[in-house]
Amino acid sequence: MPTPPLSPEVAREAFEAWQRFGSKAEAARALGIPFNTLDSRIKKYEEYQANDPAINASMNAVGTNLIPKLAWAKTKGEDGTSYSVLLKPDPLPDDTLDRIRQAF
Repeated sequence: MPTPPLSPEVAREAFEAWQRFGSKAEAARALGIPFNTLDSRIKKYEEYQANDPAINASMNAVGTNLIPKLAWAKTKGEDGTSYSVLLKPDPLPDDTLDRIRQAF
């Protein structure tokens, strides 16, 4: 059975527990979850917080925690003209893996 997606609320709960208890180990104990689970939830929360608020609003509107790799932006001009733009981040440079290998 697949694991259900992590909600932003559950991720925020983990982050706030970490802040309240001062350590991830204490927060994990207080929530009754494994340390690795807490750590994963905190990372998800930090990723979510780093998103553009419009992306988070759209994620919440459709009930997903999957961060889109591309998005449509739709708007209307003052004259009533509709505009639609596909936003897609640039791919990583071709030498990314080589640079990571060299760093290690």
